[in-house]
Amino acid sequence: MPELPLAAAVRDELVAAGLPVLPLGSGGRGHDDDDRHAAGGLSIYEAETDQVLWVGWATSEALRDAAVNAMEVGAYRADGSEMHPAIRHSGTVQFAIAKAVATILESAGYRVEEDFDDLQPGVIQVRRGEPGPTWRDPATPVAQQIPEAVDEP
Repeated sequence: MPELPLAAAVRDELVAAGLPVLPLGSGGRGHDDDDRHAAGGLSIYEAETDQVLWVGWATSEALRDAAVNAMEVGAYRADGSEMHPAIRHSGTVQFAIAKAVATILESAGYRVEEDFDDLQPGVIQVRRGEPGPTWRDPATPVAQQIPEAVDEP
């Protein structure tokens, strides 16, 4: 079976894990003008090549709007010591989902880097891993070792 492009392969893994994934090419916005993605989901940002991509979480429109509004009115201190709960919660959600997605993709054999860019907090970088067995491989019985007989005196 030919290898899928990286974005399609990662999308398949995330869908298999039961996670909502926004359509490829949605640009990671998480929603369009017609509000199809108001509930949020994972967004996949593709690079120019098939070597690397980025995965981030698009929160619901309600949480996103509340956090953006709080940022726009200045409901935070620059040092992070105080911030509106919508800002804090939005960040917490994005980092928690990023950690879970990183764990899932690592289990599936991908190389994942968290916290790779200060300008993209809560977004993970994903590369192909080394080829090897996966959960998709057919199951076969594991060879059992038979204990050696021990002569008793």
